[in-house]
Amino acid sequence: MSIPRNHHYISQIHIKKFFNEQNEIYLYNKSTKLFQTKNSSKRIFSEKDLNTKYENGINDYTTVEQQLNQFYENDFDYYYNNILRLTVEKNIDLEIQKAIVYLARYGAIANFRNPIYKSSLKKTFFNALKPAMDNATETLKNSFYNFFNNRGDSKYLGGDNYLEIGNEIVSKMGLLYFIIEIPENDNDFFILPDFGASTQRKKINKYINTEIEEIAYISLPLSSRLYLHIYSEKYPEGINSSGIKRLTSEQVNIINKHNLVLANDIIASNNKQYLESLINLTK
Repeated sequence: MSIPRNHHYISQIHIKKFFNEQNEIYLYNKSTKLFQTKNSSKRIFSEKDLNTKYENGINDYTTVEQQLNQFYENDFDYYYNNILRLTVEKNIDLEIQKAIVYLARYGAIANFRNPIYKSSLKKTFFNALKPAMDNATETLKNSFYNFFNNRGDSKYLGGDNYLEIGNEIVSKMGLLYFIIEIPENDNDFFILPDFGASTQRKKINKYINTEIEEIAYISLPLSSRLYLHIYSEKYPEGINSSGIKRLTSEQVNIINKHNLVLANDIIASNNKQYLESLINLTK
């Protein structure tokens, strides 16, 4: 039995929240300016060997994938449904609080999972060390180039412990406040950009180096009808309460246009007409 090597940088269970009742999702590619219709999440926001590791001459296709499934995918539906329950019951109980922490962790690692970030990290690491390695002993120099050139099926560095990364970020944020946004108009929808979730860094903790900024805000479209914003209690703008907010069509458009601009290349929507209209508005 073959081992799956197509790895997602946005969890499939999250992507499926943007499929419509006909089991279709619509994509727009900013580079090619082409629209696509898909009936499966299998090849959406994914890349071959994205999470493959190579250690001691052995390709490891499963360790990172299993970790992501265990901590960021298997329970996604459970916590998502708790957020849905909150929009009806308007009561923040313990399970809602757990859901916010879970989704904060999920959103916090989104950038670290992205192939563009992974590629940039590899280039930065290589370029930072290359001048010193070129003037090092032949043994050290060969070891350096061998590390980058002989990586089996592995394409990137890092990504060994997403759970630890997510926990550390959320822990440093402290107490979390959140806003859930829902479109007023039934014909308005949130798009899913290929970066999955966005973050904002601020100086929220005290260090000897006073310039250190850490993630203080996380936002992500949970589905085509729910948008989640999560704030650190130390966020400079002083967010100190949680709630649910209804958005006008104009406000939904502002969010979608912003995410369209920020998207690396591809955005997804559950509604073809809405997606085409959004693209036309930005021309």
